[in-house]
Amino acid sequence: MSSALPKRVDLLRLARERAVLDGEYRLAELPRLSAVCADSGGVVRARIALRRQEGAPAEADLRIQAAPMLVCQRCLEPVAWPLDVHAHWSLVREDRKTGGIEGREPVVVEPGDVSLADLIEDELLLALPLVPAHAPERCPATPVLEAGAEAAAAARRAASPFAVLETLGRGEAET
Repeated sequence: MSSALPKRVDLLRLARERAVLDGEYRLAELPRLSAVCADSGGVVRARIALRRQEGAPAEADLRIQAAPMLVCQRCLEPVAWPLDVHAHWSLVREDRKTGGIEGREPVVVEPGDVSLADLIEDELLLALPLVPAHAPERCPATPVLEAGAEAAAAARRAASPFAVLETLGRGEAET
């Protein structure tokens, strides 16, 4: 069983020590992420390898895994959304923002404790879809069309917001 990750850590000190943090947070402990989920059950698993070479900024390699339950925007039912996020950070200080490592996301940190939970939550929020939805073949709200071109055309006409206008010329519209 994994251990709980600390909420706050000194990333720069841990990078000097070439530390590896491996553990998890409960989804409920990440309020911004749990606010967009259908429920706050489940865990977020993370592994962070930190290092620093002499004369270079500190680096962090992350792997974050979670499967939050989001709300499908077609049917409004819960949909599991597995996430497997890989991030590569260059840890830079506020006064040295331009000193990052090419190919790595610059993350501004100061000496002392920073919120590791917030940084991990940021990565997960960036990985979420803008509009979560079941795959069309698995969504209860996806209409099943009958075979044949006529049935498909009728379904398209019925779904059109202008369908009532077609009936006006035929005297079929309700008043």
